[in-house]
Amino acid sequence: MSGFESKIDALKKLRFEPFSAKVVDVVKMIQVESTIVALGANGTIYSTAVKERLWYWCHGDTGALSHTLDGCIKLGVLTALAVKEHKDSVTAWNKKRTEKYQAEYVLENAEKLKIKLTAAQLKKLNALKEPV
Repeated sequence: MSGFESKIDALKKLRFEPFSAKVVDVVKMIQVESTIVALGANGTIYSTAVKERLWYWCHGDTGALSHTLDGCIKLGVLTALAVKEHKDSVTAWNKKRTEKYQAEYVLENAEKLKIKLTAAQLKKLNALKEPV
């Protein structure tokens, strides 16, 4: 079984299985873009986007995993609000992480190129380097 790490309790509780060659009893199946998502009779969610025994941390805001979450809305196992909150949270985390690494690169390259940054620039860049 696989799952998502999320601030949203409803999403943390869900477990996913990848579609495989085995036959599964499904109650409802839908397709979102190129991702197939199904609700199994046993309550398991099957998706072509998940791998077996993986915990998806800070994923689901784009791509096939996003389509899996959109499919969960259509299957009625997640609310649109819960999925939106998760996607917004992941997008914000990814933005902060990107800013952190960009700030580190700017500081490192400014030092290598012997570029003198102002106190205000250093303060702003160092603030972005905070742990994510």
